[in-house]
Amino acid sequence: MPIDGLRLQSFRCFDREDIALDGPAILKGPNGSGKTSILEAIYLLARGRSFRTSRLSNLIRAGEKVFGVESNILIQSESWSVKAIFENGLKTFINDRDSTAREVGRLFPLTLMDSDVTQIILGGPERRRRLLDWLMFHVEPETWKVWKLYRRALLQWQWALRSGMSADVWFGRMMELAPVIEESRIRLMASCLPFWDHAASLLFPGQTFSFDYNNGKEAVARASLSEGSQEFLPDGSTVVSRSPGLQRADVEIRSGQKPVRQFFSRGQAKLLALALVWGGSRFLSLKLETCPVLLLDDFSSELDEDAQFRLLGLVREEEIQVIMTSSSLSHVSIEQWPHGLFHVEQGHVQMVCPC
Repeated sequence: MPIDGLRLQSFRCFDREDIALDGPAILKGPNGSGKTSILEAIYLLARGRSFRTSRLSNLIRAGEKVFGVESNILIQSESWSVKAIFENGLKTFINDRDSTAREVGRLFPLTLMDSDVTQIILGGPERRRRLLDWLMFHVEPETWKVWKLYRRALLQWQWALRSGMSADVWFGRMMELAPVIEESRIRLMASCLPFWDHAASLLFPGQTFSFDYNNGKEAVARASLSEGSQEFLPDGSTVVSRSPGLQRADVEIRSGQKPVRQFFSRGQAKLLALALVWGGSRFLSLKLETCPVLLLDDFSSELDEDAQFRLLGLVREEEIQVIMTSSSLSHVSIEQWPHGLFHVEQGHVQMVCPC
């Protein structure tokens, strides 16, 4: 498991706390006890930012001027010391060497599922595309560089159109780069399909799903007909009608030939979103020969007891280090969760059962 212990100093409600994380774990406790702050600290190490605030100074414990987060990261039997210290700015270190969040993120793939996770299923296509692009970042870094060039060209193209200037150069650049990105997304999705199917079969026994990549070109054609909601350009066309479509691509998910976003409840959407993220992480664990980290905040909310136990049955598999929080989980047996169980309250963490 990549995260082998976590040390917090003057972080949020924690003074000095050493947490014996060395495997999958559940953090349970009342609201406001500091459970989500532990996930936030891990996220900060890997991403160099918080998922709760844009001002990192808000993470400093009251009365203090500096905060620190530290962990040992185990990758293929090799240990890496990773630190993040904030004092008039965030500094990141790997083995006491100045580093960046991007370098830390390369050490261990990490993703977060928070209260907004249902939007992966119920929301627009951007969240589903983002999952494929996250895989691209880790598995195909050269294609990721192409994607960054495409986004830059897209912004320049849109600016030129709105300014009444010639956008042919940027449009040509986009059309040149788009096939590389589209082929990568299709390739990555095909690699994830067995893992998505496996996770969905455990979380939704007896129910089948189909996953299809839509390149977005039909969405562009449909959107170009909705002129009332589009921005007109000097030549009378619209921004969206001139788009090559890549930024409107989607992963379409159906059950019984019907899009799940049309009839799934929030609880069902949460489970299916977890199946997608878990499946992507499982693919990464095999492709990169590493152990991804999945942070799941308040996993028991919107799930009945049966759904919770099915979820635990999936994430207890040790190829992924899943760290979850819950304020309402009443009881978990060793058979259901043979990993770390911690009680968090008033900025203190106590191990209930060992990892």
